[in-house]
Amino acid sequence: MILNAEEGLNCHLFDFEFSDCDWSTPPDGWQQYVVSPDCAAARTAVMYPTDGDDEVIVFGEAIKRNISSLGLTAGTTVVVSLTAGVGNYLVYVTGGYLSTFIPEGDHTFNVRAFVSEPSYTPFNGAACTSGGQLLLSGTNGTLNGIVFTDTVTLTQDANWIAVGNCHSAIPSGGSNVFDDLKICW
Repeated sequence: MILNAEEGLNCHLFDFEFSDCDWSTPPDGWQQYVVSPDCAAARTAVMYPTDGDDEVIVFGEAIKRNISSLGLTAGTTVVVSLTAGVGNYLVYVTGGYLSTFIPEGDHTFNVRAFVSEPSYTPFNGAACTSGGQLLLSGTNGTLNGIVFTDTVTLTQDANWIAVGNCHSAIPSGGSNVFDDLKICW
């Protein structure tokens, strides 16, 4: 936990680090919620401006994490921010050149809080439609990372958090790259 002196708030940063940057591997401390998000670098995905941190990429998928140690209870006002860009990756095209490929579909994302652990689920847009309390939502269809921020008063305890893309097509379509989820209270 860090203290954000500018705002006088307690803050916790989740930067989506990977000890094993591979396909179907959630960031350290996170679990699969909707299918299996990947380490963005494993798919050669980029979000500008690029930095040294790992990032997570999702295609209609989501990750979840137990945050009960933060003590966020109903009635607490939280400020949630997340850097998000379009999910993309490099593919070889005719002649062996690399080209950035952005899947068609929904590039909307949601961040949701839950009282108890949400069950693992197959593709179905669950990160956007299944229970919990919506903390943050946004859409970015560009390679440029945008910091999305919202202030919300919790209507329930926030013991688990989920972050994911809202596209429900199987197996692909829609996508996001995420970095630096921050919760302040």
